[in-house]
Formats: sequence, structure tokens, C-alpha cells
Amino acid sequence: MKISKNDFHSLPFVQVSEIEFLSVKSKGLPQRHLHHFRKVLRYKNEIHFLLNDGNGRLWEVELDANDNVVEIKEIEQLKKPKFTELICGYVKPKALELIIQKATELGVSKLRFISTDHSVAHPGKTERWSLIIEAACMQAKNPFKPELVFGAELGKKRENEFTRLKDMHPQASVTYLFGSLSQQENTGIDQFTQIAGHEQYCFICGPEGGFSEQEIQFLNGFATPVSLGDTTLRVETAALCGLFMIKLLTQQF
Repeated sequence: MKISKNDFHSLPFVQVSEIEFLSVKSKGLPQRHLHHFRKVLRYKNEIHFLLNDGNGRLWEVELDANDNVVEIKEIEQLKKPKFTELICGYVKPKALELIIQKATELGVSKLRFISTDHSVAHPGKTERWSLIIEAACMQAKNPFKPELVFGAELGKKRENEFTRLKDMHPQASVTYLFGSLSQQENTGIDQFTQIAGHEQYCFICGPEGGFSEQEIQFLNGFATPVSLGDTTLRVETAALCGLFMIKLLTQQF
């Protein structure tokens, strides 16, 4: 059974973990979502909403006034969009959380933060970031929760990680792009239109201060430098602009 676009956009959208998803029928909706429905949105009676496990599975659920599940039926398994990864050097917590939130709303498949020569230390708030991702998925009605991972140094170890990434997706090559302040040729929208039709994409963005010369040399070995314009963008702006261009030109909107 497929859900209509009208129902998808009009019904409240709730995302839970895979474990929680399997136990909703027997244990009910997690307390954080009940609190949001009853205390924040002030729903008094029955609640009719869509339930999602973060992997594209959709269920239609109805709770009674006492928060008991009175009906739950499977709607459909949505098709995954093209794989898109955003790799970014660690930045200050406020900027990092903004990147996580907005990239999730844009439908990124994987978010990877790495140490670079100019990056800050790992902020270490993994639990908070997971909640930000969940809230962003619900806000955007994104049925695919992105994977959040943390990489290593942007040197030989990083090269090995890229090799593993390609091995994980053997059916299609990954198109790697990185934001470059010095890129003079092939700038503007033309540089992105050339990637339309590819299967998997990865946009790499440096931290405040950009990449070091050694890192740029390393990136030039496998990734295409792209310019996001004549102005110098904040890292959170650059990361989201690069991701948006990829999503737009691969017709994922």
C-alpha cells in the first residue's frame, strides 16, 4: 500500500530507532515523542501519524487518548535516494550542529567528520548529535536517517578510509568533489552539471582556514576541486552549498 503525497505531507511524522520501531506495537511510542505530542503540540485526544524507522519503512499509527496503540499498519518501503556523503573537518560545536541539522534536512546519506591540519578538537557530543539528526528528519519528513561517522587524519590513514568506502559500494564508483578557494577554471554551475547521472557522490569540505597545502595535494589525487563562488564562505555555508548543488543537479528534489 502506498501513501498519497497529501497524507505524507499532512500527517505528523515520527522517527524512531530500528529497535524502538519493532516494539511500538507492544510497548507504545517512546516517551520523548509522547511528550512532544501531548505537552508541546497539546494533542488531547487520538493521534494519527506516520511512523518511520530511519531506513525508509513507513507505518500508519493511531494512538487513543491514553496513548495506547489502537491501530498500526504498514504503508510502504520507500526507495533510497542516490548515495551522497558530506565529509567535513571538525569545526566549533555551534557550526558543527548546524551542518548536521541542515545536511540531514537536505537528505544526505552519510555525514563524516575528520581531523585536518586546521580543524578543532572533536567536540564529543555524540548523543546530542543523534537527537539533532532525529529532529531534523522529522522536521523535513526525511525517511532515511543519515549515518554519522568520525574519520581519522586526512593523510595516508584517510586514503585507506576512502578505499574502504569504495569497497563498501562495489556496484558504482563514488564521485569525489572538494571545495577549493583557489579553483579558477571550470567554476560556477558548469562544474556541477558534469556530474549529473553518476550514482554516488561525496563532497569534502575543509574547516575554518580551509585545507593545508599538503591536504590539497592529497585530495587532488582522487577528488575534483570545485569553486562555490568568488566570496569566501563560512564552512557551514560551503558544506551545505556543495551538498545542495549535488542534490539539485542529480534531480533529488
